[in-house]
Amino acid sequence: MGFADAVKAFFSNYVKFDGRSARSEFWWAMLGIFIINILIGVLGALSETIGGLVSMVFSLAIIIPFIAIGIRRFHDLDKTGWLVILLLIPLVNIVVALIFFTQRGTVGSNQYGPDPLGGAV
Repeated sequence: MGFADAVKAFFSNYVKFDGRSARSEFWWAMLGIFIINILIGVLGALSETIGGLVSMVFSLAIIIPFIAIGIRRFHDLDKTGWLVILLLIPLVNIVVALIFFTQRGTVGSNQYGPDPLGGAV
């Protein structure tokens, strides 16, 4: 999955908590969010009031899809989506992201659905 497809999937699967998300979908979406945050930061440098408001609205708007893609990413690893709660713990969230979200997903189908990359069963 490419950058544009991943960002589009991130926002179109806003409240989809079932199924699986490939590693590429997760990391491309995170890059897209990072770039948007940089643009909001530039806007904030031009106007603190507008930049702060846009930053707050954007942060609130991506909470649910971020949780959803995290759950689907855990599902791709054949793990329960409840592990996304670990992302709420400071410092642990960095370790969780590096350990779990960088691993290759389960090849083939698992209990959460078919392989998003179309791997063999």
